[in-house]
Amino acid sequence: MSLRALIVDDERLARRRLVDLLRAHPDMVVVGEAGSVPEARSWLGENTVDVVFLDIQMPGPSGLQLDVGDARVVFVTAHAEHAVTAFELEAVDYLLKPIAPARLAKAIARLLPPRQHFQVRDGGRLLRVDLHELRHVRGAGDYAELVLCDGRVLLSDEPLKVWAARLGDRGVR
Repeated sequence: MSLRALIVDDERLARRRLVDLLRAHPDMVVVGEAGSVPEARSWLGENTVDVVFLDIQMPGPSGLQLDVGDARVVFVTAHAEHAVTAFELEAVDYLLKPIAPARLAKAIARLLPPRQHFQVRDGGRLLRVDLHELRHVRGAGDYAELVLCDGRVLLSDEPLKVWAARLGDRGVR
C-alpha cells in the first residue's frame, strides 16, 4: 500500500530535501508540490492525497489555515511554538527543520497502518507470510532473509531497507 503525498512549503529547497528524504520510503509517493496555501488549495481542489507534509509559516495564509479534507497532516516547520495548535488540529506528527531521516521514519510509521501479512517472492514462488509468523528479517547482500517462527528462511528479492521501511522497528536486524 502506498500513500500519496503532497508537500506544501514556500521554500523550494525545503521541498526538494523532503522529496529526497521520502524516496527512502517505498510506501510514500510524492504526487504533488505547492509553494503556498492558495496553490495547495487549488491543487487539492483537483487531486486527492493521503497525507500532506505542511509548512506553517509561509507568505500569505498560514499552513494552519489549510483545509486538507480527508488527508492526514504532518507539519514540517522550523518553529516549535505551533506544536500545540497543530496537534489540536489532529496532526499526525510535527517535524522540525532540518528534518532528521530517523525522525521522518517515525512520522511515516504513524501514517502506515500495521500490515498483517506480506507477499514475498522467494525464488520463483510468491508466498503469503503472516506478520505473526515472522521472527525477524536480516540482510543478505542485495537481498533479505525472512526468518519465520517455524525455522524456515525465505530469501526475498527485495533489499533489507525495503523490509525495514515496511516493518519499522519490528523484527529487522
